[in-house]
Amino acid sequence: MRRKKGIRLPEDYRRFITTIAGAGSQPFYGLLPLRQKESIVEQPFPYTPDHILYFLHMTEEEMDQFYDEDTPFTADNGLVALCTEGDGMDSVLVVNSPDPDTYGTVWYYDLANDCGIIPMRDKETGKPFRFLDWLEYWADRTAGLGSNEYFSFSETVQLPKAPDNPDIMGRKMGWIE
Repeated sequence: MRRKKGIRLPEDYRRFITTIAGAGSQPFYGLLPLRQKESIVEQPFPYTPDHILYFLHMTEEEMDQFYDEDTPFTADNGLVALCTEGDGMDSVLVVNSPDPDTYGTVWYYDLANDCGIIPMRDKETGKPFRFLDWLEYWADRTAGLGSNEYFSFSETVQLPKAPDNPDIMGRKMGWIE
């Protein structure tokens, strides 16, 4: 990808796909082969762990602007897809970011269900997942499940405190006090 797009993949991901497997039947619907998630990887990812996209913290005007046909859609920039849980819930890897704390992190990507794009984090340390953290979490979590149990990577999302704004969608909908 470096020669073609000018992007250097994060070391742990690059090592995994070149020595272990480039794709597979797990996690969820499978580890996707290296390809863009309809994204422009050569453009930087527009979010950081401290600046996320979470629809319930947005005002109606902010949401309208996000989905405005005249506003360039940048939410997919700088990403490669790792896997999908189905129903529009995906795990994505940031491969282009000027922020060193964002590059190489794995994010929960769910625009289909009006959630947003939020970094996955270790519950104990609060640090954003890197590729191998994400994969290890899936393996450990799956190994601990019973045959009829299910989990979602959404459980690794830690939302920031809601902004002090009565007009955010979460408050208007009654989901945030």
